Amino acid sequence: MPTDSPGQLRRERLLAKIDGGGRVVVVRAEGGAGKTALIARWVREQRGTAIAWVTLDEGIIDARSFWLRTFTALRAAAPDVFQHLSDGYMSGFIAPEDAPSLLASTLLRAEPQVALVLDDLHLTDDALQDQLVSLMRVATPLRIIATTRQRTRFETPLTSTAIGTTVIGSEELAFTDEELAQLAAALPYPASQNELAVLERMTRGHSLAVRLALSVMDGLSADGSRRPALDEIERGVAAVLTDFTPRFENTEEEALALAVSLCPEVDEALARRLDDEDRGWCAITSFEERGLGRITMRRGRPVFLMHALISSALRHRALQELSPVRITEVRRIAFDQLRELADPVETLALLVDGGMDSAIFPHFARYFSELSQFRPAEVIALLSPIPAERLKREGGVPITLSIALSESAIIPTQRIKQLLRIGLTELSRRGAAPGSVEGMFAALARFGGMRVSRNYDEASRAGEEFVRLVAGAHHSDGASWLYAGNLQLVITALLAHGIRRVIELAASMEGDPHPGRPYHTRSVLSFTLAYTGDLVGAEREIAMIGTSPWSGWEGSLYALDWHLACALTAANRDDHRGALRALQPVAKRLDEFEQWPMITWTRGVVRLVGGEAARGLEELEATRDALSSYPLSSGWAEELRTLHADLLLATGDLLRARAVLGHRGEEPVTVLARARLALLSSQPEDAVALLGDLEPSALYPAHQAQHLLLSAAAHARLGNAGYAATLLEQALYALDRTNNRLPLSWVPAADLRVLRTLVPDGMWIEPVSTPFETETEAFEKLSKRESLVLVELASDASIEEIAASLHVSANTIKSQTRSIYRKLQVSCRADALLRARQVGLL
Repeated sequence: MPTDSPGQLRRERLLAKIDGGGRVVVVRAEGGAGKTALIARWVREQRGTAIAWVTLDEGIIDARSFWLRTFTALRAAAPDVFQHLSDGYMSGFIAPEDAPSLLASTLLRAEPQVALVLDDLHLTDDALQDQLVSLMRVATPLRIIATTRQRTRFETPLTSTAIGTTVIGSEELAFTDEELAQLAAALPYPASQNELAVLERMTRGHSLAVRLALSVMDGLSADGSRRPALDEIERGVAAVLTDFTPRFENTEEEALALAVSLCPEVDEALARRLDDEDRGWCAITSFEERGLGRITMRRGRPVFLMHALISSALRHRALQELSPVRITEVRRIAFDQLRELADPVETLALLVDGGMDSAIFPHFARYFSELSQFRPAEVIALLSPIPAERLKREGGVPITLSIALSESAIIPTQRIKQLLRIGLTELSRRGAAPGSVEGMFAALARFGGMRVSRNYDEASRAGEEFVRLVAGAHHSDGASWLYAGNLQLVITALLAHGIRRVIELAASMEGDPHPGRPYHTRSVLSFTLAYTGDLVGAEREIAMIGTSPWSGWEGSLYALDWHLACALTAANRDDHRGALRALQPVAKRLDEFEQWPMITWTRGVVRLVGGEAARGLEELEATRDALSSYPLSSGWAEELRTLHADLLLATGDLLRARAVLGHRGEEPVTVLARARLALLSSQPEDAVALLGDLEPSALYPAHQAQHLLLSAAAHARLGNAGYAATLLEQALYALDRTNNRLPLSWVPAADLRVLRTLVPDGMWIEPVSTPFETETEAFEKLSKRESLVLVELASDASIEEIAASLHVSANTIKSQTRSIYRKLQVSCRADALLRARQVGLL
């Protein structure tokens, strides 16, 4: 744990916030903001709590190393509690994946008050952070205090609410006016309000900047012998960074250093372009020798990286001393040289600072996977300060910003909607040469805007325009960004329920050179094939992905559809526990994903075929209510509505199922559910009529099999055993070809028993389960007298007429009618007659 530096300020408000905060406190801010110093002071003031301090660094590259360091720190903090656990881990008896659960068990047994400090949590990956989230969900005696430069998994809405996360950000860490005054009290003279105002304006309260500025003010006072003038203080504070660097021997060397400070990195080619005297790289090597930075290897070439403090210092001077023309020129040269080589966020900064707005969206598109999924906060920080007038001149810029903002907002915010209006309006006015790269980027930007709006049906149509332009162009430039764009089209097609289009577009992704994107494509394709019923194809894609392509794969967005495919294939193997285990990583974070309808649908199917229809119904209805404002395409809305009806059928509530299916939807999945309801209601003629309206060749394999099976069941009930056997044989052949048993579970159990007798034993395929059991047995049996009364009720006779017909009193008929209602679980004559017909009592 770091020690206090001289004059360390005790920050009451922040220490109180940590004391009164949740079980997890995240201190998130940039480097030099005072995160570690704050936590160190808090730790020193704790009494009665065991503190385990873990400093993370580049050496923590996997879960094994992390838990080793964590257990070592816990043992040092509370040896009586954690000695045995630490010894077991270091001896190799405890696997990293078991570490969280064993630690939770130890904490719950011993109930010690423990705080685990994780310094620089941003150096860990999402998978490891998910382990920590799981730990905090159960280990109630534990608190975690973490410092980080990036958003953590503890801060997602669902997790934050569940475990109680408190966040302290950059603005809170910035010194207040009062704290600046306290720090300035260490000066050899009392600082005036004006002097403090200069200090605040020049440093914005940043911890490291404030301390450097105070150091300069102290130096200007000549050990307290003089009080510097206000303008002298302002110049001194402004110059603190520039004065912090060594002086240069000549103006040419200084000019090159100022140019270098505007670049994220400098290789030999860029150094030559920046130096008019053609001494660039020689001067760069001298910069390293003088301690201004270091030369390292990046992408197979040596590059110079200027130290952060010196780079910041010289950049301040460059903006003051170089002409605007020269500054823009340097940034354009740097981008041209580094666009494919340097960090994409740093090159994006070159575009923003250099006013190269027309290149911002194309650059973002080229590095879409990294910038949108892993670094949206940095993109937002770069683009948010751009004024509105500038945004209106180039539609791709507001679209880029809206995409970055949408990564943390499934429901578009007002700010996102405003940006989309600006961007899409400007793009609609733009003209581009047919087949040009500019035209393709404009089409891709329009698609991106519609995608961010979460109008998936419209976004799919916009995406098709991009596909058309790409197909008609003959450009090899930017192949990688074309793949990135196509993958977004694949995902959008799935969100829009364009299942066949997903498969077609995924085929165009062959040859994608990106190291991670092909796995994402296969993940989406694996679920899509599993949904259609082609489990042979789904299992092939799952096998191509492997168990874990890289560390953290299972917790990444790339793996979401893979989890769903694994759940469906496990359900098909009658491995209910395996199916639920595959779903767990995504189902518990349902509200974080655009793909929530697919997760909800898959979970419902797994519950249905696993004999847990009642629980599946409860989960589906709870999800529908909780996420009612979330985006949902018409296709997936129909899937969830039909699944809702099927879960109702499986739980015996035919009345509600009939109501759910009473809308005008004519999607195949809906028609199949209505046919299933007809069979369960003893109406095989209606089932035949419904199924006759479907064109089997247009159905997905799973729906084709259901169509054949339900048709066979209906014809068997009507006495057409030969024709039913023919249909059944076709269905069984199709199921065998796709290695899919699940469609059999969508046939009423009574009908399956009949169908089983129509084919030889060697041809029959056993269903995974029979969730649609006959409903008559679900009700208490009616007495003979009640059955007679029920028949009379169906004739529309009055109570008095029924009493006369059966030679009993009206009160007796009323009592028997109430008994019928109770047994059929209804409350009126109309519902009683409907339920009786559904279950074959009439």
